[in-house]
Amino acid sequence: MVRKFGHVSEYAILALLVLRALDSSRGERRAGGWTIAICAAYAATDEFHQSFVVSRTAAGSDVLLDTVGAGIGVGLAVWLRCRFSWDRRSPA
Repeated sequence: MVRKFGHVSEYAILALLVLRALDSSRGERRAGGWTIAICAAYAATDEFHQSFVVSRTAAGSDVLLDTVGAGIGVGLAVWLRCRFSWDRRSPA
């Protein structure tokens, strides 16, 4: 259970970082979709890589779990932005 929570939390943090990088060049909706897509692609390539490592196993369920974590990260960012009007483009 702890390792599965690790997948979710790591990809939520990755999503926050990717969203931050994409948000300056795209609209919020498009950036969120691209963020989830990028994180899902990274999760899939990571699991593919693990299939070649003797001590590791690849699991499709981990890709799904990682993508859910990315979705949670994007959802958290959107919620924080709405809740606290957290927008760096607004005048100070």
